[in-house]
Amino acid sequence: AGVDDGTLAVCDFWNNRVRVLATCAKSTSPPNSEFTGRSLPAWGELCDWACTAGYYRTEAQTCAACFNLPPNSVYTGPGGPGSNSTWTDCPSKCVPGYFAANGTSVCAQCRQDTCPVGQYRGPCAASHGVCVACTQSPPNSHYTSGGSPFDQDNCAWECDTGFRREGDRCSDGTTWYLSALAGSAKSQGREDGFGTGVLFKVPRSLSGVTAGGKVYVADAQNHAVRVLDTSTGGVG
Repeated sequence: AGVDDGTLAVCDFWNNRVRVLATCAKSTSPPNSEFTGRSLPAWGELCDWACTAGYYRTEAQTCAACFNLPPNSVYTGPGGPGSNSTWTDCPSKCVPGYFAANGTSVCAQCRQDTCPVGQYRGPCAASHGVCVACTQSPPNSHYTSGGSPFDQDNCAWECDTGFRREGDRCSDGTTWYLSALAGSAKSQGREDGFGTGVLFKVPRSLSGVTAGGKVYVADAQNHAVRVLDTSTGGVG
């Protein structure tokens, strides 16, 4: 049942008692802190608490500000609890655009200048953002600029001499077509011969072309490996 002061009366059937559920009083935690758990003991009002980021817990059970924060960084958590907490316990990290130089707490600015042609600046994390190779160009092309903006893998490219751009690839202009070498789409069986006179029954896979121009065909439902001459379309 609800009570006007914001608490909640709970009927604890198995323990044969009525208990009161209430929020912890803010007065039980100091400024610049937040509650982190239930009350200890469970029927008390003194909920567990911790200091917020950038503060540490003092012997007097207050939250004092950490100091000596490195330039261009922010606190990421509180100092550790207990009497031994000092400002050095408060963790920090560099703000975007800066990195921890040489593994120290000094935050150095990442480079933002454009990389050479075909490169862009990598993530500014453990380094200042070294130039790395772009990866977006297709075969038979070359880069004409660095990444733009400087940290994007989007270097401009154009096709090499003798090739032309077709969408996101470079073509030499050759027109390809597909034709039947051997076999028939309308008939199946096992018959040697040439071209459409050859019959397969569910050919599944091919070998590579041998030096003599032959291809080995796995004719699955004929349970056979058959030899196809790519120069004549003959199977024998």
